[in-house]
Amino acid sequence: LGFGQRCPSPTLSISSSTAVNALGELLTSPQCVVAPNPVPPVVTAIPPPKPTTSTAAVTSAIETTAIATAPIAAAPIAAPTVDRKKRKRRSDGPGLDHMAFGDFDGSVDALWREYSGVRRRRNREQPEWRKGNKPSRELYNDKAFFYRAVAGQKRQCGSIQAAIAAVQTRLDGHTTQRYGPSWARGLLPELQREQPVGEIRNELDALLRTMDDE
Repeated sequence: LGFGQRCPSPTLSISSSTAVNALGELLTSPQCVVAPNPVPPVVTAIPPPKPTTSTAAVTSAIETTAIATAPIAAAPIAAPTVDRKKRKRRSDGPGLDHMAFGDFDGSVDALWREYSGVRRRRNREQPEWRKGNKPSRELYNDKAFFYRAVAGQKRQCGSIQAAIAAVQTRLDGHTTQRYGPSWARGLLPELQREQPVGEIRNELDALLRTMDDE
């Protein structure tokens, strides 16, 4: 080449048959895999569920719960008024202090000793005891049936000890091993039938007063 002349560019000449063979070898070569065009997945958007309770309903429910659980102030309880000027009823009085039937342990002699040693004297010295309470008066009235029975037996037997023994025998007939002597439910109803209001009871009361003076 002379000075100032270009070097001709090299030219690669490939025949058409050679190009086709080369392309076929490239496609069938195990090292070359032509992947198919990927198909983009179809994504369907699912809308969120609609709320079934409105905001207003929720707010109302919260307010209702707050009201229901709120503490309720108790109303002050007024102190009961006591009328100090109220007159005390007769049935509220102290009454007569005396023993019940069960305290005598089934002994008619103990019942009579209470009468002769305490009741008789108190009847004379403190007759106002009869203004006492109702239970006390009723108990004494029940005992009086036994007092009259002793007085009636004394008239027949002649002595107070024989009279007491006779009444004791009758009480023992109303005594059981399980319940013991039955004063009020056993012998008392019999004496009440034997001492009705009227002449018989008045006569026995007179005998009892006579014994009080002895």
